[in-house]
Amino acid sequence: MNSPDPRKAPDPSGKLKSLAERRAEYMLNARRGRGLAPPPKDVSHAILKALRPILKETGSSMSAVESRWAEIVGPSLAKLSQPVKIVRNKKGGAVLVIRARSAAATKLQHIADIVIERVNLAAGKKISAIRIDQTQALHQSDRPNVALAPQLPPQEKDALVDALKDVENPKVKSALAALGEAVLARKQL
Repeated sequence: MNSPDPRKAPDPSGKLKSLAERRAEYMLNARRGRGLAPPPKDVSHAILKALRPILKETGSSMSAVESRWAEIVGPSLAKLSQPVKIVRNKKGGAVLVIRARSAAATKLQHIADIVIERVNLAAGKKISAIRIDQTQALHQSDRPNVALAPQLPPQEKDALVDALKDVENPKVKSALAALGEAVLARKQL
């Protein structure tokens, strides 16, 4: 019996393939579905490459300073202060404007060099100085908005008490008196 050539393998069509044909078929199957060139890089790589020299000069945005403020000044000072903006200095540097309560402003002045160094490290900014704007409170919305109710003149208050003489239940009487005072006081405004 005649044995087939070991360098040739049977093809599904019944023909024998040479070793070179099998290698070529293997290489084609290995590369199928992929291009010969690698896929292009994302646009973000090109943008970063173009912006890198500019960012070295100016630094990153204010949002980097705001997001890392607690790390820069510490949690206790971060509660009493907040970075507002970065402005250009006449000398070419940048100035970090900080809004702080008066108690924190003194502390920030004493550690100004450390704050400048940490801002430059954390955010990549070229800060040369800080400016502190002192405020009463940082968040006015946190304070309860309590308005004092205007007081009724004594004669109107006496007239209200006289009108409620017939009410027997003391709880109902006090509730009606409070309501009457509020209504009459509002009319005065």
